[in-house]
Amino acid sequence: MPNKYINIGIATYSTVQLTTVYGLTEMLNVANSYIKKQITEGCPLFRVSHWSINENNQFINQYSTSPQAPEQQNVIVIPGTIDTDTVDNSSELIIEWISEQYASGAIATSVCGGSFMLAKSGILKDRCVTTHWILKDRFEKEYPSICLDIDKILIDEGDIITAGGVTAWIELGLQLIRRFAGTDIMSRVAKYLLVDPNGKSQQFYRVFTPSFEHGNKSIIAVQHWIHTHYAQEVHLKELASIGNMSQRTLIRHFKSSLGLSPTCYIQKIRIDKAREMLESSTASITEISHKVAYNDPASFRKVFIREIGLTPGSYRARFNIESQ
Repeated sequence: MPNKYINIGIATYSTVQLTTVYGLTEMLNVANSYIKKQITEGCPLFRVSHWSINENNQFINQYSTSPQAPEQQNVIVIPGTIDTDTVDNSSELIIEWISEQYASGAIATSVCGGSFMLAKSGILKDRCVTTHWILKDRFEKEYPSICLDIDKILIDEGDIITAGGVTAWIELGLQLIRRFAGTDIMSRVAKYLLVDPNGKSQQFYRVFTPSFEHGNKSIIAVQHWIHTHYAQEVHLKELASIGNMSQRTLIRHFKSSLGLSPTCYIQKIRIDKAREMLESSTASITEISHKVAYNDPASFRKVFIREIGLTPGSYRARFNIESQ
């Protein structure tokens, strides 16, 4: 008895992240090889198709892993782009395709910045999604009403699945295999490809990138001072003096300019510096905590876990080059 197909349509365009397009295609082909070896009948195969604009300005199927890919897909995948500021003229056609496919029953998924196209299509209303952590501020600015959780690398809401990082197509692919072919096939594929089927958090990888483009020169002066003196004890009174304002005004302007209190900002700077030292040095965790102005290593550990999601020791074991 022939296998049925789960049709997975991947949108492509001129600046698309090709790792998603071809990586996901290969992963699902590996899944097919295991499905064909299964004794149990009835498990569907994956048919992957690539969709892009043609010379007649039509968004059509340009490639398929097996013949006769249908117009209506079971799952559509919107990859991100390396150049997030440049999306070619196929973007509007992709957004139309998303709306039509989703309205007809397709599960809509995205990887990295592909979430922006899902958002623009209007299907993310009242949903919680993820995207690449570096796109957080832009996404929240353009789509303030959409719930965004960038700590998660994958969010599955049933009919909408969003994956965060550039290589999060791996988590998306494993999730699709788990859903349509079962945990056993998913586990076999993960072992074959040497990937972790248990998922990860973007929190481990997210880097604090302070903004200096808010236009408040007094706060910028305070920021510059913090970046120079983060390793010493810092008092609000001193920061207020540098900004030539009262402590209450400092806190208000700091939050309106950066979305953080001065204390939280200093903590993020210190933890980011500690991460750098954990990644590249052999200094003890106690030494590192002192270098970033935490005299109590226990307090440092608590703040580090809250910000990063790992203990300092676990972070070093995972990311220190010398320990690999």
